[in-house]
Formats: sequence, C-alpha cells, structure tokens
Amino acid sequence: MDARVHFAQVLIHEQNFHDAEEMLQTVVRHNSTHRDALRQMALLCNHLNRTTEALDYILRALKLCSIEDVTCAQLYADHANILMDEDHMDLAAESYRMALQVYPSFTLAHLNLGVIYHIKRDFDQAWKHYRTAQLLEPNNRLLQENMDKLRKAEVASMSSSSGRSSSGSSSSSDHSDSCR
Repeated sequence: MDARVHFAQVLIHEQNFHDAEEMLQTVVRHNSTHRDALRQMALLCNHLNRTTEALDYILRALKLCSIEDVTCAQLYADHANILMDEDHMDLAAESYRMALQVYPSFTLAHLNLGVIYHIKRDFDQAWKHYRTAQLLEPNNRLLQENMDKLRKAEVASMSSSSGRSSSGSSSSSDHSDSCR
C-alpha cells in the first residue's frame, strides 16, 4: 500500500491527478485507516479546489492521531492550510496550535500562526511566532520577508493611530502585507 501512495505522489507531481486520485482511492478502500493515503487525498482534493472533500479526508486522518504522535503535527498543519485557503483564520490558528502542542519546534506552524496574527494585526503574537520560527530556521527567506512586512505594518499602524496618517484609517482586511 505504501508503494501505491508513493507512486500516487509521483503522479501528482507529474500533474496526472486523475490517475493519482484513482490510486489513492483504491488504497483508502482497502485500508480506510491509511493516514498517508488520507492525507494525500486531502492535499489532492484541496489542490483541485474540492475543499469539502479535502477537509473530510484530513479530518479522517486526524481521527487516527494521538496527541503523543509527532507525525500528526503535519496533519494538523495541513488541516490549517486548507482552512486558511478558505479564509477560516480562527479555525486555522486552532489547528496550528494543535500542531505545536504535538511538535513545539514545528517551524511552519509558527510561521503560519505569525501570518494569521499579522493579518489580524495582533503584532505581539505575530512577533512571538515569527521569532520562534526564526530561532528554528534562521535562514528562512519567506520568514524574513514577513518580518520586514510586519515592521512596516507596525509603523503604519502607529502612524495611523497617532493621527499622522493622510487617510486617517487603516484596513484590517488588507491581507496583502503577509503571505505563507
């Protein structure tokens, strides 16, 4: 079964989504508790913009996890990524926190929690997670770019709140100043 899941990953990489999906569905039909097959189906469905199916598969995989299983941190992060794609930031943050509960040194979870707090303009929490990610992965270019954007957002927020802003308002719905 593992060889089929691996081959399905190759097919996905080659953008042969139909055959990859058929292969993964065969694995899941034969073993409904194959976490990696469920995860790959979730990622494939999400890639194909079939979010409801993606969430179903990733939740099925997560049900097979225990809090002590470090490999489940990636499943929580995948769940959070799907939720972020759907703009469900609070639920995504909850899944990233679960990933960190399982694996506290998970750079991606810290980075993306930083992004969520950045978007929400909770600068202290954003800095906390960005700095933790930086300690774990000091040469991460995306992280450095996000930290630079956060500095600029903080300065703009301070300028805006002290009345020095030319427009006098700032948009908290502008997500363009951060990225994953």
